[in-house]
Amino acid sequence: MGLAQAAGLESPRAASLLTNKVLERVVAGDFQGGLRLLEPHVVVPKAEFDLLLQRTTASLPEIHQRFGASLAGERIDDTRIGESVYRVRHLHKFERHVLLWTFIFYRPRDTWVLDTFWFDDKIHNLFGD
Repeated sequence: MGLAQAAGLESPRAASLLTNKVLERVVAGDFQGGLRLLEPHVVVPKAEFDLLLQRTTASLPEIHQRFGASLAGERIDDTRIGESVYRVRHLHKFERHVLLWTFIFYRPRDTWVLDTFWFDDKIHNLFGD
C-alpha cells in the first residue's frame, strides 16, 4: 500500500478556505461530509483515511452526549512558519464545551497538501502557559 497522491492547494488562502468549509459542514452535523472534503488533500492512503473517519464517527454520539448540541464554528488563528508550513485552527462550540480543530499544511514544492489534522478539547494549549 503506497502513499496517496494528494491534490495540492495553490495557496495558504485556498487551504484556509478549505478548513472553513470543513468546519461549516461539521458544525451543521455533516461530520463525514466535512472530513471527506479533506480526503483529496491528505498524504495518507485512502484505507487509512477511511479508518480514521470510521473511528472518529463512532465517537460522535459520546461527544454530543457530553458536550450538548453543536452551536457554531470560530476560526481563531492561522500561522505560517517559513515558506513550507501553514497551520489553521478553529473552535467548534457546543452547549457545554468546545473542541479545538488544528490543520497543518505542508508545501513540498509548488502546492500545499494537508500533512495532518486533529481535534481535541485541550483548549488550555491556546494560552501557551
